[in-house]
Amino acid sequence: MPSLVERLKTYLFPDGDAAARAVTGIRTIQSGDVRASASAAWKSFHAEEIVDATESMFSWDATLGSGIAAVHVTDGYDRDGGRLVVRKGPLTVAHLAGPHMDQSELQRYLSYIPYCPSMILNNPFLDFAAVGLDTLRIRDRRAAIDAGIALQLGDDGRPLATRAVRPMTIGRRIVPTEWSAIGSDPQLWHGMRMCRHLEAAWHPPDGEFVYVRIDVLSQSMLRVAADVR
Repeated sequence: MPSLVERLKTYLFPDGDAAARAVTGIRTIQSGDVRASASAAWKSFHAEEIVDATESMFSWDATLGSGIAAVHVTDGYDRDGGRLVVRKGPLTVAHLAGPHMDQSELQRYLSYIPYCPSMILNNPFLDFAAVGLDTLRIRDRRAAIDAGIALQLGDDGRPLATRAVRPMTIGRRIVPTEWSAIGSDPQLWHGMRMCRHLEAAWHPPDGEFVYVRIDVLSQSMLRVAADVR
């Protein structure tokens, strides 16, 4: 019987993985909506994201609103750790870093397998372990923090959902909270099935809610050394 990793690869790379191995990173243009809580209004954004498929690194640059009211958000993870920076015009409204951001942003990167499948071929630092009949535990063995995710697979190897406990900011508190993400609308691109719609949800005790919805408008390959590092 094929292992879970083999089932995952068979689904993601239906014609073999030769073409996908050449995808060392992706750049995407996105549109979407985000909200801070179940009762908050949705706010639209457009974004550009770079994901490195050779090591755990990504950068998401989004703009919410327009004109003088526009808010710019940079979310990312690299060798220096995780960060979230919010700017309005020339002012930095928030700059979050530290162990909680390291964990949260690394878990976000690890959840990107349905969106950037070539990372399972090209990132040598990822560890995969079966936990149960249909779930893979995935972590970056080079990371100083324990920030794994659980990826549930269908019978055909397709990724169904990613789950983790991530730091959630509630007021001034940071609370470890159940979290999930799903990808849909898979399209074959450079030999790999890449999801072009992404959603993520929080699952606090008072009720779960989807807080971000992303549509990938376009994607391109990038040269990692020049564009990410």
